[in-house]
Amino acid sequence: MYVYILKCGENFLYTGIAVNPEKRLRQHLGLIKGGAKFTKIHKVRCVAALWEDKSGEYARKLEYHLKKNLSHSQKQYLVENPHIPFSTLDFDVPDGEIVYVNPDYLNEKFDLL
Repeated sequence: MYVYILKCGENFLYTGIAVNPEKRLRQHLGLIKGGAKFTKIHKVRCVAALWEDKSGEYARKLEYHLKKNLSHSQKQYLVENPHIPFSTLDFDVPDGEIVYVNPDYLNEKFDLL
């Protein structure tokens, strides 16, 4: 399971989870059916950050925490510093359970930013 942050139009950040981030990005881009209403209105510019939850146990909790408890500036800080421990954002997860995955391959594949 993956947790991701997308940079969208008007400088919005969209947070979500996916089993298959490539398929989910296709949905958000409108290439296949699905996606969120938000990303239909605020077009995706790039995948700003991507983390893999090795066990699948924490992804939903982390997504909820990022959406409900972090301000835009805190999310932006996280995007700029994706390797920081989540405990600094008041979210405890065992070391090595959630790891950063460089999203460049997705951005390149879909010719994003």
